[in-house]
Amino acid sequence: MKVRSLILALLLTTVILPFTTPGSEISVSEDGILYKLDNPPEIALEKFRNTQMAGARAPCPAIQNDGGTAGDAGNTTATARQLGTDPTTQKNGCVDANDKEDWYGFSMSSGYNIDVELSVPIGADFDLWLLNETGTGYYAYSFFNDPLEKITSIGTGAESRAGDYFIVVQQYSGDGNYGLQTWTNYTEMCADWYSPQDDGGSGQDAPANWSDSPTNFGNNITASYDGCMDKDDQNDVFAFDVPTNHTIEAVLEMDSGVDFDLYLHQTNGSILDLSGFGGDVNESVSSKNTAKEGENGTYYLNVSHWSGNANYTLYVFTNYSIPAPNLEITDHSQPTSAQPGDSPSLTVTVNNTGTLDTNRSFTVSAYLSVDGIQSWPDALLGLTTVNSLVMNTSQVVTINAMIPADTIEGEYNVLYFVDEEDVIVEKNEDDNDYTPTSALNIGTAQTTCPASQDDGGSGADAGDSAGTAVDLGTDIEQEFRGCVDSSDEKDVYQVTVSAGMPLNATLVIAPNSGADFDLRLVAPNGTVIDSSLLSGVNDDFVTTEDTDSHLVAGTYTLNVSYFGGFGSAPGGTYRLIIGQPLAGTWIPPFSCEGLDDMGVGGDASDEGANPTALGVNPNSNGSGCLDGNDVADAYQFSVNNLQNLNITIAQPEMTDFSYSISRINGPSDMNDAWLDNGDGTMSWTTMGQMYEEGMNRTYTLMLGSNNSVGNYSLSVMTTEPAPTDLYAESVNCPLDLISGEQAVVSWMIRNLAGPTTVPFSWQINLVNSSGAITHTLLEKNITFTGAYGILLSSSSEYVEIPMDTPSDNYTCVLSVDTNDDYAEANESNNNLSGASFYVESYYDFWANDIDQDGVNTTDTGDGIVDSCPEEWGSSTADVFGCQDFDGDGYSDPDVAAGRPAHPEGMADAFPDDGTQWADTDNDTFGDNPDGLDFDRCPNEPGVYNGEGGMGCPLAPVDSDGDGIFDDLDDCPDSAVGAVVNMTTGCVDQVEEPDTGDGGTDGTENGGGGGTSGSDGTDGTDGSGDGTGTGGNGDDSTSTTDSTSAGESLIKQPWVLISAAGAVLVILILTFLLMGGRGGSAAKDDAFVNAAFNAQAGMAGLGVSPQQLAYEQQLIAQGYPPETARQYAEHYFGQP
Repeated sequence: MKVRSLILALLLTTVILPFTTPGSEISVSEDGILYKLDNPPEIALEKFRNTQMAGARAPCPAIQNDGGTAGDAGNTTATARQLGTDPTTQKNGCVDANDKEDWYGFSMSSGYNIDVELSVPIGADFDLWLLNETGTGYYAYSFFNDPLEKITSIGTGAESRAGDYFIVVQQYSGDGNYGLQTWTNYTEMCADWYSPQDDGGSGQDAPANWSDSPTNFGNNITASYDGCMDKDDQNDVFAFDVPTNHTIEAVLEMDSGVDFDLYLHQTNGSILDLSGFGGDVNESVSSKNTAKEGENGTYYLNVSHWSGNANYTLYVFTNYSIPAPNLEITDHSQPTSAQPGDSPSLTVTVNNTGTLDTNRSFTVSAYLSVDGIQSWPDALLGLTTVNSLVMNTSQVVTINAMIPADTIEGEYNVLYFVDEEDVIVEKNEDDNDYTPTSALNIGTAQTTCPASQDDGGSGADAGDSAGTAVDLGTDIEQEFRGCVDSSDEKDVYQVTVSAGMPLNATLVIAPNSGADFDLRLVAPNGTVIDSSLLSGVNDDFVTTEDTDSHLVAGTYTLNVSYFGGFGSAPGGTYRLIIGQPLAGTWIPPFSCEGLDDMGVGGDASDEGANPTALGVNPNSNGSGCLDGNDVADAYQFSVNNLQNLNITIAQPEMTDFSYSISRINGPSDMNDAWLDNGDGTMSWTTMGQMYEEGMNRTYTLMLGSNNSVGNYSLSVMTTEPAPTDLYAESVNCPLDLISGEQAVVSWMIRNLAGPTTVPFSWQINLVNSSGAITHTLLEKNITFTGAYGILLSSSSEYVEIPMDTPSDNYTCVLSVDTNDDYAEANESNNNLSGASFYVESYYDFWANDIDQDGVNTTDTGDGIVDSCPEEWGSSTADVFGCQDFDGDGYSDPDVAAGRPAHPEGMADAFPDDGTQWADTDNDTFGDNPDGLDFDRCPNEPGVYNGEGGMGCPLAPVDSDGDGIFDDLDDCPDSAVGAVVNMTTGCVDQVEEPDTGDGGTDGTENGGGGGTSGSDGTDGTDGSGDGTGTGGNGDDSTSTTDSTSAGESLIKQPWVLISAAGAVLVILILTFLLMGGRGGSAAKDDAFVNAAFNAQAGMAGLGVSPQQLAYEQQLIAQGYPPETARQYAEHYFGQP
């Protein structure tokens, strides 16, 4: 009954909660903005929906009956109708334009909550409020759910709190009668469900603050934890240790109708992540993509209460965070000024703030930019290559820059980039750029136009209208230069495009602080189709793309205009670039004369057959030059010891240098394709190439001018050997088996790339159908070194499936480098799953055969059931599964277990003899004629040497016929007819009194007298009355009856006493036999019969002396008395 009541309460709560509007969760400001608050502010009702409208129906009656009591319910705390304590009621009332509010007061006990419903008449709009005890603030309200408004105290500041409250029915529009229904019910809290609480299995309520030493659930945890939360339990905090290179994530699931939030705190308690969705939406937090990603330490998860009482489940996941480097430029050094054509030294500090060393090379580059935002028109000053960088270390990198000789003089930004090509996979790819706040001043800035201009190469100032525009040509891609200032505010150019050709133009303003130029593109019909009016120092860009003029033939106008702003902004020389030109652009005069290619002391060789040597395993950064007189540069270099080469070439804009690389030695196949990095640089590397990576090779690099002139930057850097790539090549799992058994697993492990330099560990793990590792079957280390395809380990070995392994489908997974000793570029091939196999639990296998004797404990359909289920046994004849020591199929006897030996039962009568098991006559000789000592008389008891053979009865031998067999007869030749002792078989000797010495009177009780002589003569016969004469001395003679009987009895009183006792016993027995035969005759007969029944070893009524002797003989041989009696009765024909 209690369970059903609880379920009903939960169902009612589930139904009611969606209708609630938690006033504790929101409040409304003056401007109508909702704010989420822990406790509701006291806000006057007039601030909400205070423009009530009159109803269109009849007003309420003059005498109302609000709440079932005559009169109108008041509209103040003092005049409110009282509903009592914890009311569950249904009331009716009326409101209209004249009676806009009805107030109802009630009291609520601790732990209780109230639900209120307002039924509104059709067409009317009434509002419903739950107010505090003073009527000045609200906890909940419902405005727009007519005709049924609902509110609840659950989820508000009034939840489960004892106090006085008010319900207000407020008319907004319309009028009429309403129905007001309340339900006040006890709301169970955590203390009602748990005593004590057991949050997370900790045996207690979890602490409310990270500083209260919350339970630490361990390191590297992935698990779920259950807890409970209510209004009195605002926070539950749990602690978890996270190892290095791991992240912690958590998901909070809660019962419906409540609102809990989730916070993730750092070791110092500060908030790292939070999730605070409204309602019962799952919350989730993570340290991933935060500043603490991969950082070890203790983290705290805080489940925070917002509204409702309920259980929750907290799922915690500790995941491996792939270690990765993170490259940042943190500082720089550069000159404040330079001249066009200079080669200034630029240095930057590169820091690896990631969680992994980088052994791959990366570039550091510098650009010259007007607007401070790197884009393709910016000039590459130079780049250098860094081979590697250990995590948490920095390196000062020098860039040998070259300022183009045709650079417009003025103020520039130098932009620095690290790993611009994204060669390194970093934790954060958005922090690779660095822009100093100080500018680089090149030459002398020109802020006004010269008197003699050369706009667009025209030799004059470009006009300011289409009619005076400078014609730049047809379908061109080229850079032009011009000048505008406050005196020459506009330059107009014309460009003709053919059908199907696009048109776009870029304006790079004068490199002067404060300069602001604009660019417009005008269609042939005079319509401005695109414009760029960016303020400040920004490149402007216009295009026909996304316009009706795109790919339409015609002559278009480009307007470059000066914008002076609110003051006198500087003018200067600008760059106008049509398209994104590579060749045929405006090129200033250029010469390579006097330049030093790559620091070799002069011009590099231009012959591929005799290239300039850069050495073995070079690390060369520098620049070179090509022009009309120096059309080629050739370099040669070698690499060995498993190291690699990374070559990067950068050439100026609007040049079209060619470059090729060839190998002197090795296979004929070679991938000589260059990678376009998208930033004006091309690169080639031995890394990742089958015939190049880690090989001993010599290469020749050729650069050609291809009818271009300019400087190039060249970096030829030797990098460390490629990272090791450990490969789990194969694993063979066991076949189906039973836990506890051994099986063979085999494996192959190979290294596909760079060398192995330190030992590493590997495992073969047993993985269940859920993907969880249950046991480690094999764990080893490999110290063998090798690279590029070397087989590191290949073998097989017996492993044991642990006894406690549950029944399931499993696979074995080969995992290499389990301790992450190597930072591999490819970790995906470190794990390999073998074929699936089934493991049946040892305990499941023997579940129906507890003693494991092959006989089932319960019937499985064959009718065979183990009679001794907890004891191993092999019996199959009388019962199954019991002990059978001699292995004849019959169980060893166990009287206590109900298995007596044959013939009383069916158990083995001979448990130590495998040839015998039955003994029908119970004479210790087996019935099996093929067995040892078999019974020749199996149906009658016998002895070893019985008549007729073993197991037959003895043949009785009684030579003197006295009833005692000779074997027991001490006197086997007694006289025939002699009365013998039945124990010894001999005649008892009776001693006569000695009367011959001195003679005594022989008269006793006789009528006559007798004398006895003293002289030794023979006595005479006594007379019939008892007299006689006795002899004297030793020579006297006597007769046995010469002495009086009376005298003999007197002389032997024990005889008299015995006789008297015997007579007494006979009288008693006679009385018992003859008297009292009435209703107790049967009882008396039984008693008498029992008294005279023969017992073993005693002669029964009608038992012959011979039978008794035979029985005694058997007892003397060791037979039990009962058995001896049975043998004797059988032998002598007794029933």
